[in-house]
Amino acid sequence: MKILYLDFLYPKGHICQNASYISCFAKFVNVYVICPKRHYNNLPKEVKVIEKDSLKIKDGRLFSRLSTLKIMLISAIIARKLKPDYVFISSYETIMFSIGRLFFRRRERLSYYITSI
Repeated sequence: MKILYLDFLYPKGHICQNASYISCFAKFVNVYVICPKRHYNNLPKEVKVIEKDSLKIKDGRLFSRLSTLKIMLISAIIARKLKPDYVFISSYETIMFSIGRLFFRRRERLSYYITSI
């Protein structure tokens, strides 16, 4: 089974929490993580990390929402190539998530927990 682990906001306070979830998932399934370069340092070796420079949140109310939507689009394109069984989303911006989740083909396979902003 493949899980794609996503975080659409990349708050610094969530790094440890996300790393522990990723480590727990990695004990049972294949885990792929999409994140900015050098975001996670101590993930298990079996986790496949896909790092992109273009996954940065810009400043400002409008630009931060648009950059979040761009991150969702990039993630959805990668998800189409990987074809994961489940997509796990750890944090997201509520307004943009309602639009951005439409980018993902199999929306019934999206699971997320409530840490939205």
